[in-house]
Amino acid sequence: MSNNAQQLFQDALLAADTNPAKAADLLKQVVELDPENVPAWVALLKVLTDPEDRRIALSTIAQLDPDNPALQTPAAGSAGGVDDEAGSADAADSDEFVPGISRRELRLTIIGLGVFTVVILGMVLLLVGSINGQRAAEAAALAALVAGQTATQDTFNASNTQVVETQAAVAAAATATFQALVSPTPTATSTRAFELPTPIPPTPTPTEVVFQAVLPPPPANLPGRIYAWGGRNVRSRDFLEFRVYPLSGGGSFERVNSDLVQYPSVDSAGQRVVYMQFNPDGWLLSRISLTDATQPEQIINTLIPRAGLAAVPRLSADGNRLAVIGRTPQDTGAVYLIDLVTNNAVLLTTDAANYRSAVVAPSGAQVVAVREDATGTDLVLIDVTQPNAGFPQTPLTTDGSASIEAHPAFAPNGASLAYSVAPPDRPAESDLYLLQIVGNQSAGSLPIMTVDGDDIHPVFDPTGQFIAFASNRVQGVYNLFVYDITGRLTYQLTASPDPVYPGAWSN
Repeated sequence: MSNNAQQLFQDALLAADTNPAKAADLLKQVVELDPENVPAWVALLKVLTDPEDRRIALSTIAQLDPDNPALQTPAAGSAGGVDDEAGSADAADSDEFVPGISRRELRLTIIGLGVFTVVILGMVLLLVGSINGQRAAEAAALAALVAGQTATQDTFNASNTQVVETQAAVAAAATATFQALVSPTPTATSTRAFELPTPIPPTPTPTEVVFQAVLPPPPANLPGRIYAWGGRNVRSRDFLEFRVYPLSGGGSFERVNSDLVQYPSVDSAGQRVVYMQFNPDGWLLSRISLTDATQPEQIINTLIPRAGLAAVPRLSADGNRLAVIGRTPQDTGAVYLIDLVTNNAVLLTTDAANYRSAVVAPSGAQVVAVREDATGTDLVLIDVTQPNAGFPQTPLTTDGSASIEAHPAFAPNGASLAYSVAPPDRPAESDLYLLQIVGNQSAGSLPIMTVDGDDIHPVFDPTGQFIAFASNRVQGVYNLFVYDITGRLTYQLTASPDPVYPGAWSN
């Protein structure tokens, strides 16, 4: 789901209870941007009132996710307009198989054609029997009356030719009748002022595409594991399998559990992880122990307002603090810092800006966030140690609307920060930058990855010497790459036909 679609979806969820019409308009925009977004279709079904719109939404959910719970509710049944089996059969019969011809008319036509064919076949058989009898009589006549052989044979030939012509005429008439019955007559179709996207047809079996790495793999002695979300999922394109990739595994992976996730964040020891977990109505924020990954725990229930919309979790290196983006009453993003030891949450931002993501420094004393306002998008550093001063902010980038910063990630020593930068007119062509931090100030930044494609979601390895990131530079599909900061070399870890995004690199 694009950032714009994700924002519209969150805004729609907030408006659903108080302003269903506004929520419906927002959700229609979401499914136009992302037609395979099952949560958006489910939410849209709940707020729609027009029977035709509800039928389209229900049909689309059934195709994308046949087991979705929304299909079992009474509202789903009423959306289809089906009261009993007889009603379903009548509706099916009245459907047009092709424009101008209903299924019932086609079925009656086929039955009539079958009866007509049987009658023609009977006539042909009678003619053939008559011919055979005629041939026997002529054979006897030939034996008795050799002198009349020529005249009799001419008569037989004339009769046989007439039979063949009759059969051809009958067959031509039957063909013309059938074509006349099934050939559609074009008719004008009325157009609604606004319609939901056409229900998505069943996806044909794709032709297998062979992906190959275009860069060498990372060095075999590179330590650690990359926790990522990736793969193909028909229920939700953006929430994908929770995977772990050993750096020495040649691009192979194991699933951590059966959850569909986004933004997995792991502590430096590789013991605890927090992630956004998919559910039919949106997502939950879950924390698990990697020693027993089968028991997800929902960690934010009443810690922050509107907790069901908390997104983009980022754990501190020690796993004790968590930065998340919550939603304000004004429907903007705000930065919260949660102490997972005491279960206390602190709101770090109270201004009118919209915050999109945040990351905790290894020391725990700073948080860097992506801040968006009327002047543009920039990175700011928030001093967590000064609550009485209102958690003062220091700008780290000041280019405003000239570029779009995203996905900040601290190095293990806290002295540098990796992030992605995209031009506003080409938001899907991000480059990677490295920024040096001295105290609470920026000491300057420089680009480290400027090749064609979209390079996003950078994460440092435990030593700070390497950066893993996702890039679609090969065949337009996001895969995992590794950049050696010192050697200025780039390696390719995966060559998958399905997207993969890194969330954390731990021991």
